[in-house]
Amino acid sequence: MSQRNNPELRKEWERRIALFKASGLTQSKWCEINEISIHQLKYWLYKADNFYSTQDSNSKWIPVTLEES
Repeated sequence: MSQRNNPELRKEWERRIALFKASGLTQSKWCEINEISIHQLKYWLYKADNFYSTQDSNSKWIPVTLEES
């Protein structure tokens, strides 16, 4: 399985992103403390943003007709 489609890796990075956002630290400081490349963090932040925006854009709208009572 490629890293790109690895659900365990995605979950790990979702956890890391949540920890980063909750920390209040800058990207560079958080990466330094956690010994993670800032390029990796930026990649996964980008990937997560695109994943969730893609999920939202796949919503389907259906017409609804309301009858007056």
